[in-house]
Amino acid sequence: MNWDDLKIVLAIARNGTQSAAASVLTVDQSTIARRLTAIETSLNVALFVRSKSGFMPTQAGEQVIQRAAAVETHIQWLEDEAQSAEKDLHGPVTIVGNHWTLSQIIRSGVVDLLSKNQGLELRFVASSNHWSLTQGHPEIALWFEIDPKDGEFAAPVGQVPYATYVREDLNPDTAQWVSFMDPRAQRAPNRWLAKLQSPRADVRLTGNDAGLVLAAIQSGVGKGLLPCCIAEHMPNLKRITSTFPPLIRCLHVHANTGTVKTRRIQQVITMLRDTIPTAFADPTSNLIK
Repeated sequence: MNWDDLKIVLAIARNGTQSAAASVLTVDQSTIARRLTAIETSLNVALFVRSKSGFMPTQAGEQVIQRAAAVETHIQWLEDEAQSAEKDLHGPVTIVGNHWTLSQIIRSGVVDLLSKNQGLELRFVASSNHWSLTQGHPEIALWFEIDPKDGEFAAPVGQVPYATYVREDLNPDTAQWVSFMDPRAQRAPNRWLAKLQSPRADVRLTGNDAGLVLAAIQSGVGKGLLPCCIAEHMPNLKRITSTFPPLIRCLHVHANTGTVKTRRIQQVITMLRDTIPTAFADPTSNLIK
């Protein structure tokens, strides 16, 4: 078994199907199927249980996957050490997060990093799901108020101010609520909203992304929390400042413990720390410093 074989096993384990693994590795699905069969034949053991819902690792498969991830981590470190004498960074880094947060970062912080590192490739993936950052894979993620999964590194990288907004032609006292409700979040804004809204508050619409809540408020469904960096630039919205103070949410970066110390990951995290205070600042105050 060689490293190309291990990459196929890892891709299937991480993506759940042969077609998804083929897409990640940019090969045909038939190639993935043929190679997996050859790998299992050479080992004389089944690595995955096939079903309609996807591929699930067998006990033997779990052991191979664990070892393969360790090999991948060592290869990442080898590449990093080989490049340490060079100024430029090389290779891909995947950044996962909510669509609107990634959009703010792309607008504000990536041009300088990419211009200084011609060999670096940033892969932004918008997702509402908390990805499993498999050990060894060069991925990082940005989430609000989500505890790290086993084997993940997590640390705060910046604050984002929110305030309550309503369409300018609506009466905020009678407007119904549009609520941000993220079932993944263990803390704010869910707890903050519980204090903000009375027990009898009429919530007409909920969404798990700021873009959805913004669309509802702009259309006149009601009032709700929005990130100030977005809402303050919307001409048809007004901020309800006399009743509700801003909410500060903290963005956390999540990364693999096996790759978080590599130059690529460290430089991207540094870019995020430098970018977030400006990209997510409240345009009406000096709240973020």
